[in-house]
This record gives sequence, structure tokens and C-alpha cells, in this order.
Amino acid sequence: SEPVLSLLGGLARDVRAELVPHFGRIFAALAELLSVATLAGEQNAELVEQVFQCLAYLLKYLARYVAAELPIYLNTFAVLLCHRKHYIRNFAGETLAYVFRRLRAGRIERALGDIFGLLGAEQARAEEDLISMAESLSVLLFEAVKGV
Repeated sequence: SEPVLSLLGGLARDVRAELVPHFGRIFAALAELLSVATLAGEQNAELVEQVFQCLAYLLKYLARYVAAELPIYLNTFAVLLCHRKHYIRNFAGETLAYVFRRLRAGRIERALGDIFGLLGAEQARAEEDLISMAESLSVLLFEAVKGV
């Protein structure tokens, strides 16, 4: 899987906007890989690292497009932001923070509203999932402002 994940990161660099319509399917496949990599008793740290490295490259090269449609991508990322494994939630927050650091000043207030809206819109989730998501979003916010 490592060659495919590396190739996907390179593809994002080369085609950028052409990959955006396929991001949802790519993300779903990456999330499924993470689910397999974090199965109890069969945890695969190397695969988790490779998936997040691929996701980081995708977000690096598609950050402008992700930022433009942030609420949609936040909802997509919600799967990882409330994952049952804390390290997946932390990696997801750290990875998504790159997009937030790249936002222009005029867009930050709306982005914060999108983040807190994600928590407010999750009425159907269990309390444990909301707490997990809040922890992930706090990692995201911390990582986004850490280097400022």
C-alpha cells in the first residue's frame, strides 16, 4: 500500500484541482485503511503513518480548494475527528490544522464558526463522540496557532 499512497500524494501535487471532485472517495478509502490498521490486536503503526502522510500531502496540495469549501471537508473529516482511537483523532487534528494555518485573515472567523458548528450540528452523536470530536478540534486549533 505504501507505493500507492506515495503515488497518490504525487498525483495531488501534479493535478491539484482535477483531483478535488474525487477527494470524497479517496478520503473514504483512506479512512477504511485506517480502520483496518487500527483493529484491536492487529494494529499497524506503519500503515497509519503512511495513510496520514498521504492525507497530509493531499491537504498540502489541495489546501486552497479545501479552504474554499471548509464546512463540507470538516463534515468529511468528522469520521476521523471522532475516531475511537485517540492517536487517530490527534493525527486528524494535526493534519487538518495545515489548512487552517493557510487561511487568510478575513476567512478565519468564518472557519472558527464552521469548527464550532460541527460540534453543534452533531446532535445525533453520542456524548462520547462529541467529547472525542471536541478533543480533536482542540488539537486542530492548537496546531493551527502554535507556529504563529
